[in-house]
Amino acid sequence: MQRFSIRRGTLNHLVDTPQPKDVGILASKGESRKHGTKSRYFPRSQNRSASFFGDSPSLLRSNRRQKGGYALKLFRAKWMRYALLAVTVVAVVACSGFESEDANRADRTRTIEHALGKTEVPQDPERVVTLTNESTDHVLALGIKPVGAVQSWLGDPYYDYIADELQGVPTVGEELQPNLEKIVELNPDLILANKTRHEKIYSQLSAIAPTVVSKSLGDGWKENLHLYGKALNRESRVEELMSAWKKRINNFQTKMEAQAKLKGKNCLNQEVSLIRFLPGAVRIHHQDNFAGRILDEIGFQRPPFQLKDKFATEVSYEQIPRMDGEILFYMKFTNADGEVSNTVKKWMSHPLWQKLNVVQKGDVYEVKDVYWNTGAGIKAANRMLDSLYQIFLNDSTPKC
Repeated sequence: MQRFSIRRGTLNHLVDTPQPKDVGILASKGESRKHGTKSRYFPRSQNRSASFFGDSPSLLRSNRRQKGGYALKLFRAKWMRYALLAVTVVAVVACSGFESEDANRADRTRTIEHALGKTEVPQDPERVVTLTNESTDHVLALGIKPVGAVQSWLGDPYYDYIADELQGVPTVGEELQPNLEKIVELNPDLILANKTRHEKIYSQLSAIAPTVVSKSLGDGWKENLHLYGKALNRESRVEELMSAWKKRINNFQTKMEAQAKLKGKNCLNQEVSLIRFLPGAVRIHHQDNFAGRILDEIGFQRPPFQLKDKFATEVSYEQIPRMDGEILFYMKFTNADGEVSNTVKKWMSHPLWQKLNVVQKGDVYEVKDVYWNTGAGIKAANRMLDSLYQIFLNDSTPKC
């Protein structure tokens, strides 16, 4: 912070500057006090009065009282000026110091290393624009309301679980095609983007505002949370969120193990299959995705075909047997025209689907795509864990 100081003696020099001589100040020692003398230290009117009335003791006493009172007033006035001047100087210095401190704080930056290089970002960004659904989730969890965000994959315009927190926040296009003009209008001081989605427009985004880019989507949700927390100077909040997450995971595992002792069966040791229905297509999800990483962290097992460090495999009817497991979760990416519902009906009515062991046992559960796939942030992760609590640890309808 820029410092301001006053050298010793400067203030004294300011307050001791000679003032115009006041008529009426008492004579110094050695000056004649004899009445009738035209002394420059006495008012002219008083000198003339003394000469006219002669040596009147009462008049002399009156003159002394008047001169003494006037001198006291001048003394007080002089020191009042000194005090006001000193207060003014101190106030100016203090205000200058605060303004300088504020300016320096605004000018301070931090270097953030990300997927596309290094970027200087403000010390405490205030106007943040999020260009992925997962970054919007994370930023809200970090306690910051973005000034602009891309529209959610589902919702009007945002997912239901974050809509209240985003009231009044304008959209800046879609995740696959951000609207650069709208971003410019918002005058952001930080943009959060993703390499997979926005590498081609990174230079344009950087010309608008400092841009920090995450490397992956879904499977790297924890890494992204740490990156955004660093960029936003909210690293302590990240630690709080991750500590709470680990406690919830440990609690879930403990309760599952306790349930296993009562029933002689631990669902964590069972193979969990993960399927996603899209309009006109079906995918088997492997481990390298949002839900897959969380299932692995909890300790669930996966069928042999799904044990791959890969996002997903789009399959045909002939590959339905690869969907089998001891438990099957399926997601539906629902669009406005309901096309995905037709896809689900066709696949679930197929003879190969009907022959799956997991289907015949009735251990097939629909889960929300937003929480298990597209949300992909810490808030969505907790919603996914909520659904697992509901499925496996609900006392009224335990699924294991």
